[in-house]
This record gives sequence, C-alpha cells and structure tokens, in this order.
Amino acid sequence: MKRKGLSRLEQPKGMKRMRSELSGFTKVAPETAGLDPELLSEHSSRMRMHRDRGVFPGRAECIISGRKVPYCDVHGYADLERKVPMSEKTCFRGYSMTKPITAMGLFVLIEEGKVSLKDPVEKYIPSFGSCKVVRKSCQDLPVNSFKDVKHLEPLKRPVLVRDCLLHTAGLGYGPSRYDFSHKLRCESPIEKSYKDLVMQTDAGRFSSLAEFCDALASVPLRYQPGTAYKYSHGLDVIARVIEVVSGQSLPHFLKTRVLQPLDMVDTTFAVPQKAAETTLSAQYKVARNPGGPKDSRKLVRLDSRTISKSSWVAPRIRYALKMVQVRLWLEDAWSHPSMKARQI
Repeated sequence: MKRKGLSRLEQPKGMKRMRSELSGFTKVAPETAGLDPELLSEHSSRMRMHRDRGVFPGRAECIISGRKVPYCDVHGYADLERKVPMSEKTCFRGYSMTKPITAMGLFVLIEEGKVSLKDPVEKYIPSFGSCKVVRKSCQDLPVNSFKDVKHLEPLKRPVLVRDCLLHTAGLGYGPSRYDFSHKLRCESPIEKSYKDLVMQTDAGRFSSLAEFCDALASVPLRYQPGTAYKYSHGLDVIARVIEVVSGQSLPHFLKTRVLQPLDMVDTTFAVPQKAAETTLSAQYKVARNPGGPKDSRKLVRLDSRTISKSSWVAPRIRYALKMVQVRLWLEDAWSHPSMKARQI
C-alpha cells in the first residue's frame, strides 16, 4: 500500500504559526529540503502512537535544514496531571543547552577584544594556575585530592580558555541523580573523583561561581590539557571567566548581551510562578510498572506538582530555532585554526 503523504491541510498546526513568529527562518515544504513527506507523516503518526502508549505525555519537535523549517509538530500535554497542552509557548528546562548560550556570551567578549581563546584560564581564575594532573598510569584510580602526590604530575602547559570550550581541559563530571533522596552512584573513576564536589554543591556549600570554580580547580585534572576530550565542567569555568571579564553576574550578562538581543525573553535561570503555571513543562521518566501487564511501563513525574523555581528554563521551540542560528555561527568559530583541539 502506498503511504499517504503529508498534505498542506494535514501539516501540524505549529508549522503555520512558526512561519509568522520566526525571524531568520523560512517555512518550506519537506521536499524542498530533500525530505520525504510520507516518512515525516509516518514519523508523526508513530510519535502519537508512543504518546498514547504512555512513553511520553507530549512532544514539540521540528527539523531545521540550513535556515529553513520543513517540519514542525507539537502535540500532547506539557503537564499531564494538570492537563496543560503542549504548545510553541511551552518552556523546557535547558540542561546542557545552556552551554551554547554561555559560549555565545564568551564570543561576545572575544569580538570586543576583552578575552582571547588562547588566554590561560588562570589569568581570570588564579586557582587554575595550581592545577595538578592524574598520571596516565593512574587513570583507573579515583584521585580527588592534591594530597595523592604519587598519583599526580605537574601541568605541561596551562589550561586555556579554548580547552574549556572544547572539553579538552582535563576536567570531568561527577555522578548525578534524579532525586536528592537517592544515593549518588559513581560509574567510573572520574565520577568518583568528583563525588565530593557534587555532594558539596548539593549541600549548598558554594554561594557563587567563584567559589565553585576554586573548588573545581582543587580536583586533579584527569589528563593534560589539550590531549584528550572529556565532557566536563568546562563551560562552568567559561561562565566564571565571563563574570570576571565583564564585571557582571552571569545571569545579567547573558540576559542583556545574548538573550534580549535574540528576543529570547523567556529564557532565564528561574521562571516566575505565574508564568510557570501555564508555560513550564513537567518532567517525567519512563519506569517499570509492577502492577501492570508484563513489560509494561509508566510515566513517573520527577519534578513537584507544585510550581516552583526551575533552573535554566530553555527556549520555547521558536527560541530553540534561534539557538540553531547561534550554533551555525559558533560552528564557523569552531573551524578557526585557534580552536583545534590538538593544537598545544
């Protein structure tokens, strides 16, 4: 049987609104971007099938090809319990989407000549001048202190600003959890190295980025800067560099120099309660359903049903597209010779 295509009348409602709301992006037919409208229609149907099975309560997705939007689909609920529908105005927690926003803030300062990718981080955060590195022969050990002298070696070169952008600074991440009542479980020696830092952060020991970055610098680097890639706290360090260079707090700088110029007015560190009641998406995970049929799953809510502060609410779907513009700009910057990860 021939699959039915996605006709003009059947295209998701979100697409028509996107055409008028998005600056810098053009709504086009899927075919013009080399996409199969029949496959997109099938994909849309399957997503609704998964939604109806309870895999997720709602979905907002689109496809960007260059600076064109050949597909957008918004359906289901942003908050299942309160029956708040998903829409283009729904806000999501940004998590690591904060990284390109922070990187954009740094490049604003680079354009103004106030900081360089080749600058040593210790120029702005002196504690990074005292870093030690875990020896190659000790990579399987959870080294978390400068006291473990026999497992450490000195820096062969300083940690540079570009290292923090590229996750080649030698930093890492600690263990994570959905709920503070859950035990922190480390899955690698690197996570074990950062466990104490995570526990201090969760306990509210750090009142500023400055304090956090000084504590971060006291954890031995896992490898020499510029020699390997490891997803890390590098952008937290960049955030502090922004504060030092600009003389402003990170939230204020990003708001005035990045978010407002892009008209991303709802992207913020915390959502006002009144706005959150109608625009903030709830958080869920899929879990086993012991009381249901064999191999059945259920949605478990991770956040409180009571609206409260949410760290880094991400762009609405139309703002997410604007962040694609930012990413395209950053990709041009990444290609510059000074950003090569192996250039020591």
